[in-house]
Amino acid sequence: MTTTFQPPNPFETFCTATFRILLDCMARPGTIGQIPEPSMFSQIPTISIDCQPMPANRFALTSCLSLLDQETRFAQAANATWIDPQSDINRWVQLRSNCRLSDAANAMFVYLWDSASSSLLHELNPGNLTFPEQSCTAFIAVPEITQSEPTWRLRGPGIDGFCDVGVHGVVTDFAQNIIATRAHFPLGIDIVCIDTHGKCIALPRTCQISWN
Repeated sequence: MTTTFQPPNPFETFCTATFRILLDCMARPGTIGQIPEPSMFSQIPTISIDCQPMPANRFALTSCLSLLDQETRFAQAANATWIDPQSDINRWVQLRSNCRLSDAANAMFVYLWDSASSSLLHELNPGNLTFPEQSCTAFIAVPEITQSEPTWRLRGPGIDGFCDVGVHGVVTDFAQNIIATRAHFPLGIDIVCIDTHGKCIALPRTCQISWN
């Protein structure tokens, strides 16, 4: 029997590279990673909010997509409202990942289209005391992440002392909404923020956030 090597397709290559970047950012909170160009998804459906089209942050949505499979439960929200599982955009994600569409409380991964939807983080599964690592992970699209204009100071495991990072263009209570998810540590929600240029930072539930 002959075995023929099949090179990875563009999406598999993207998923492998993205996973390594996300893993590094999760291990070193505040480190700014660069998500590769998701060229295999040149056209992602928009959604309509109050009759206004809202484009997807393709770096953020495809990064979340790279972690989904038939065993994962997934949900999305925009403008502080959960998107109908039967919507076109949820079906688009399911078709490309074979994930299971879910309500927020049972989702393993969620994608939030904007920082305003961070007000829904308290509805997600924070894990339990036996298995805190089984909590939900939230990917949140933000306008801009930068090291040069810091807005937050991060402390915790994986950080040498502290780390300053800037997250810009978000709603005023964005940081408070994230902080509230880790009030009962070790329970909490792991967060990944990704901007429109593909820059990303991870905020695991062990990470403490204060204002710089």
